[in-house]
Amino acid sequence: MEVSTGLHVHLGHKHGWNLLQMKRFITLWVLVESRLIHLHRKDRGAERMAIWCANLLDGTCLARALFHQDAYERFKRAGCKPRSSPGEKARNMGNMREHVDVTEIDQRESEFIENIWQYTTISELTDAVSGAEDEDGDFIRPALRVRIRGNKKSEPPTAVSPGTIEVRTMHGTLDADQ
Repeated sequence: MEVSTGLHVHLGHKHGWNLLQMKRFITLWVLVESRLIHLHRKDRGAERMAIWCANLLDGTCLARALFHQDAYERFKRAGCKPRSSPGEKARNMGNMREHVDVTEIDQRESEFIENIWQYTTISELTDAVSGAEDEDGDFIRPALRVRIRGNKKSEPPTAVSPGTIEVRTMHGTLDADQ
C-alpha cells in the first residue's frame, strides 16, 4: 500500500439529507476530528497534508472568518458567517442544545459548532464548510467535504453535487500499530 493512499468514505441517504442531519454530522466531525488525528499516523496532521485534509477548524471558509489571525482575512471571509434573524438564532440555539452540549468543550470548537447551528439552509452550510485559500493562494481542502445543495432538504443529486458528505482522512498503511 502506498503512503499516498487514504481512506475516503462517501456518506449519503437514499432520500437525501435534511438540514438537521447535516448539522448533527458536522458537529460530530468537529468533535472527533482532532482525536482521530491524534490516534492515527503522525503524518496525517503534517503540514504537507494541510491543503489536502485540513481540519474543519482551520481550513474552511467559516473557520477563516472566525479564527484567522489577520483581521483583513477575517473581514474577507465574513460572508461565510451565518446570517439569521434574532428569532431564528434563538430557535437554532435551542435546537442545538437539544443535540449537543458545548459547555464542556474547547472554546474554539464551541464557537465553530454554535455557528454551524445558525445556518438556515443546506447550501449556506455547505458553503461555510467548504475550503478556503491559504496565505499562498492555494486552495485548502477540508478532510470533510460536503457535496450537497438545498434549502431545508437536499436537492436531487447532480454530477457536481452528488448529495454526499465525503470524509477524506488517514494515509494507507500496512503497519499493524497504526
